[in-house]
Amino acid sequence: MDNDTPLHSAIRNFKDDLDPIKVLLEVDDSDINVRNSKGETALHLAGQNRKCSEELIKLLLAHGADANATTSPDGNSVLHFFAGSCINLYTNEVATILLKHGSDANARNSKGEIPLHMAVKNEECSENVIKQLLEYSSDVNASDLKGDTPFHLAMANYKCYDYVMIRLFLKYGADVSKRNGMDETPLQAYYRGKTEGSCPVDPRLQILLQTREQQLENSSELHVACLCGKPDEVRDMLLKLGADVNSLDKYGYSPLAYTFLRYHDDYDRWYIVQSLLHYGADICHQITLENNSKRSLIEVGMATYSYRNRDESEPQKMLFGIIDFIEHIAKLLKLYEEQAEMGINAEALQNLQGILGKNRFYVILMTILNDSRLSKESLLSKCSKELEAMRETRLDESKQTFWDLMLAKTAASYVKNKKLVEAFYAKHHIFPMYQGILEAKIDKALERQRLIDNATISFFNVLNFADPSDEFYERTLSYCSNKDLINLIDGLKERE
Repeated sequence: MDNDTPLHSAIRNFKDDLDPIKVLLEVDDSDINVRNSKGETALHLAGQNRKCSEELIKLLLAHGADANATTSPDGNSVLHFFAGSCINLYTNEVATILLKHGSDANARNSKGEIPLHMAVKNEECSENVIKQLLEYSSDVNASDLKGDTPFHLAMANYKCYDYVMIRLFLKYGADVSKRNGMDETPLQAYYRGKTEGSCPVDPRLQILLQTREQQLENSSELHVACLCGKPDEVRDMLLKLGADVNSLDKYGYSPLAYTFLRYHDDYDRWYIVQSLLHYGADICHQITLENNSKRSLIEVGMATYSYRNRDESEPQKMLFGIIDFIEHIAKLLKLYEEQAEMGINAEALQNLQGILGKNRFYVILMTILNDSRLSKESLLSKCSKELEAMRETRLDESKQTFWDLMLAKTAASYVKNKKLVEAFYAKHHIFPMYQGILEAKIDKALERQRLIDNATISFFNVLNFADPSDEFYERTLSYCSNKDLINLIDGLKERE
């Protein structure tokens, strides 16, 4: 067949027995790179054999097989063949072995395709092979002769590539603005694929596949900062600009939902989550996923730690985020229970309990972590003790307690009393579980009061108004947002 050598034939018929191939190579391995009439070497045939094993590839390479040999006229390398023919059932480290032996992850065939194109078009190719190619710098933005990048092909055939895999492409630099020969961006290729199919559009992908400008048109600056920015940028928006932590974009996604969409699994994500939680992000808010299914942000957050999402090479990174998230759930659960006993927030308690009762991720993660510090009973006990201590701990010599502050919607009235603020910072450390929430409430009120005071003084200096301490000015300026106050202060300074 095709002028095959005995070695070609043995590999073409290979299932799992290496012995016949070993015998041929031990007798004479000089024809290891001989080609048949299709220009295929023995290694090419190994890459096309769906039973291809790591041992077979290692054996051929050990006997001098050329990992970069290409066929004529197609120009396919063994990596092209393997990526285009491997099946999920037999996924192994073959791609990595070839890459370590110098196989070019960006070699192009006669159609301008690199192996990653072939892998994406192969509907049975496993995500592990795609990961291996990307880890060895396969160019996710390489265009074939039709102008399609591997990312375009993946988006047009989204039924084979789920949300987790799309985030992987983005993590490795997929360009959402690049256009193919049909003048399509990856998002437009995705829409085309959806039109040809029957599944509804996934809002998460619409968000991720937009350019930064499109994201800003459809959401807030806080949303985009949570998706692409740094923790300090998010904290500044929450504290200095008074950004709405629970504002929704056109798809009904909050800033916390955007944070869970981040495709870089780094510490930044969880520092941002921590800030959002302290500033009151609603973890019970439901968002729409693929197929119009709905999930709460508790479930979305927990799912972020599923085996396909977490970075197993850095277990501490995984623990860092999930411990804080579980602790926050426990804090809210106990707080809502205490409030419900007072006749307030009963609906919030019922909602949270309902979500936790059906959330398998919560149960699974608590079991996996198996840490006495994180057991539900231990966390709730800590929270209960802190809330009880808040009731008994006064701010300064006033009648106001930390519990009163916890229940208050804002701390505006508290920050007007300098002694209360000083007392807060002197004692707030004794409530480590709730410290972040309490600090965010006080810090936010202090920053807003500072802006109102500065705006009042600026008015006084420029317009020679009456006493700037007059309550009239504060009441008037209280209708302005933080951003408006900042613009007002800057504008008045220019007139001084």
